[in-house]
Parts: sequence; structure tokens; C-alpha cells
Amino acid sequence: RKGAGRPTLDGAPPPSPAKPPPPPSHHGASPSGSAPPPAPPPLPAAVDKPKPAGIHGHLEQLGLSSLLVMVEMERKSGILRIERPDCKGRIFVKNGRVIAARCEGKVADKAKKGADSVYFMLTWAAGKFDFSVVDVDMEDEVQATTTHLLMEGARLIDEGAR
Repeated sequence: RKGAGRPTLDGAPPPSPAKPPPPPSHHGASPSGSAPPPAPPPLPAAVDKPKPAGIHGHLEQLGLSSLLVMVEMERKSGILRIERPDCKGRIFVKNGRVIAARCEGKVADKAKKGADSVYFMLTWAAGKFDFSVVDVDMEDEVQATTTHLLMEGARLIDEGAR
């Protein structure tokens, strides 16, 4: 071969053909690719467990009327539990509509059940609430839309303030 093995013009030996470097090893696999990559670390136990569906908080931050509007707009079904030191209330909602309510504790007999119970709870400015998404299958004892309950509750509160 012409020029093979001959020194270059500067007298240095010709460069030897370079071998390409081996491909980088990924995740400890051998260059032949026979070892599988290691398994990802397990998820924390809290991620595996489903979290309860719902919302909770304080009435000072989000009032009952706002909660009921949100539940109505989202057409949710479930139980809204409301609590203050002297009373506990439950409002049962089906597809965004209040269908039943109960109030226990220091409350007038009239306000222990139904729409009157909702009107009484609408007066609460402080307390805790918890809404749990569950199927509610009971008779509609309120017989009014949530919007009507809220408007009537506001009217009653306004009349009581006069």
C-alpha cells in the first residue's frame, strides 16, 4: 500500500486507526445488555392508600351558604357534617340538592329536622365542617331546591336582624 506505515512529513509515525469507545453502561447493565435495569423504589405507603373524598375546614373560612352553593354546582352527593361546641348538624345532599337535615344539641325542637334545621345552621358563623362524598338514598323531606333554601334562609336571617 502506498504511504502505509511511512512517517509523516514531520517525521512522526502515522496514527493508528482509533477504536470507537464502548457505549456507556446504563443502570449497571453490561455492554451486552443482558442485565435488566433495577426496579424503581417502592412508593410510600400513604400514596398507595386512597384518600377520603371530600372537603373539611372551618365555617369562619368558608361559610355554610358557600359550601352548599359549591355542592349544588358540582352536583355532589354526600353528608355535610357541621359542628360547634353546643350543636352538631348533618345535611344530606343528593346530586347537589339538600334532601334532609338534622341538628342535635342546644336547638329548638322546630330546628331539629328538615329545612328549619338548615335555616338554623345557616346562622352559624363559627364551627367545623366536613363533607364526605357518599351515596345518599333517603326520602326528600326538604322538598325545595338548595337555592330556595339559601334564599329563604337569608330572608329569615334578615328578618331576625330587624
